[in-house]
Amino acid sequence: NPKKSFSKYKGVTESPIRAKKRFRVSFLIDGKNRHQGCFDNEKEAAMKYDELVIDKYGEDALTNKKLYPEDFI
Repeated sequence: NPKKSFSKYKGVTESPIRAKKRFRVSFLIDGKNRHQGCFDNEKEAAMKYDELVIDKYGEDALTNKKLYPEDFI
């Protein structure tokens, strides 16, 4: 059973399978964790998560950019 590899970014995991696009974005929708896409790099995936969470919860949502501002200058 492959082990999940977590990213430092909220909503991002590294695929345990050697896929071309290694970083997956998941988002809780109606109480269920939903896969939202795969990305080449961790930061790109984190930015997609931020976009999704802002769309759902508004500008006050807790985003990766707020948690790690130094990464998104």
